[in-house]
Amino acid sequence: IDGKEMNFLKRSQELSFLPIDFQLYDYLTLDENLIFVCKMRNLTPNEKEIENVFLDYDLQAYRYQQLASLSTGLKQKFYFLIAIIHNPKILILDEPFTGLDPKQIIYFKER
Repeated sequence: IDGKEMNFLKRSQELSFLPIDFQLYDYLTLDENLIFVCKMRNLTPNEKEIENVFLDYDLQAYRYQQLASLSTGLKQKFYFLIAIIHNPKILILDEPFTGLDPKQIIYFKER
């Protein structure tokens, strides 16, 4: 991939994949899910950085809600955020805009 031999353990920080049926923990809040994913990716964002991520993606109002309580579009928006939180060089997307309105689709394409 990208002209290099693929060794997932060595290159996992460079890659991200957002499948059509991506799921996290429905019983956790968005904040808890984000922190979990950051820990799994060896990221250590501070409180201000986490706050800014939620602001940047217009999810601050849902930060402390359980993932299960969100609409399909809001979940997809959050999953997209999770897929790019570590700024991957290569992003593989499978139907990433399902459930998003046209304005949100334009916003994410520009990111």
